[in-house]
Amino acid sequence: PVIMNNGPESESQRILMRSRSLFLLCGFVIFQLAGWSGNAAAIDPPRMSGGPEDPQRAEQKRGAQMTDAEKLALAEDMLDAWTRLDWERVYELFGDDGVLHNMMLEPTVGGAAIRERLGKFDGPLTRMDFIILRMGILNGEVVIERIDSFDFNGHSADVPVTGVLRIEEGQVKEWREYYDLNWLRLGMGAPGEPPHALSPVEPITPDGEMSDEEKLAVAREMLEAYESLDWEKAASLIADDGVIHYVERDAMVGPEAMQAHLARVGPGLSRVKFDLRNMGIIDGVVMLERIDDFYYQDRHVAIPVYGTMEIADHKIKVWREYYDHAQMRRAMGLAE
Repeated sequence: PVIMNNGPESESQRILMRSRSLFLLCGFVIFQLAGWSGNAAAIDPPRMSGGPEDPQRAEQKRGAQMTDAEKLALAEDMLDAWTRLDWERVYELFGDDGVLHNMMLEPTVGGAAIRERLGKFDGPLTRMDFIILRMGILNGEVVIERIDSFDFNGHSADVPVTGVLRIEEGQVKEWREYYDLNWLRLGMGAPGEPPHALSPVEPITPDGEMSDEEKLAVAREMLEAYESLDWEKAASLIADDGVIHYVERDAMVGPEAMQAHLARVGPGLSRVKFDLRNMGIIDGVVMLERIDDFYYQDRHVAIPVYGTMEIADHKIKVWREYYDHAQMRRAMGLAE
């Protein structure tokens, strides 16, 4: 992984990150040069049909276009500003109309509101490091799967996050963040223990025998199994040593653990639908941004989730799910 921090080595680490842009390092983050998009393959999202576009608007859009390399560089600039705790640079990169959306909360809209929200970190937050698992472009947006390591009011924490940045006109227009809010609050001093153990940061051994399309097909099979309420099929797609992180308190290992999980949850499910916002491949890993829309014991649930799947030998070897567990449990009627 690439570690970005605000310690004495931060400059050398930033140089190291840029030097890695010519190589694919076991599925880790690649900052690209000259328009290469981090070995990312994406599926185009559905497009709304309509009449011809206004010529003036089309010209504005052409003027706002940035290359993938420029978008990744700006995202790196944003992360670097956080590691240096350079709040003015953070606000500058959001601009006047940026949106910061922690997906379990209402979005923070506009530069003034973002300044007010993030201003609360100025002082209590004394260290901010990013352990970047992978970073690339999907359908024009920057996706960063990472671990946020920080010190806040004397407390330290490591929180797994996946973020999506929509970057236009040299600014972050929208930043969507998927994580467990309680995990973050614990790291900021709330009582309790982290809800899960961290997933290992080392990727699986790359599988050169599977194409991106074949990996995407396995991911689609899993989604279709859930939508069909076919729990036997879902469990069969997990490798014998496959690990599912951030769903149960302890990681689930192997198809038997998946079957046990589905035996607990499955009987309450009457309909499952995945509303895919984005799906594609970054550095050999399937990335799934979606809304999980389902009925559980006659309660309608719709929760934003980001999932990442490492797939080999046509089985899921590692599956990480990023979402707010309290939001999910409340919606399912399992918590107040």
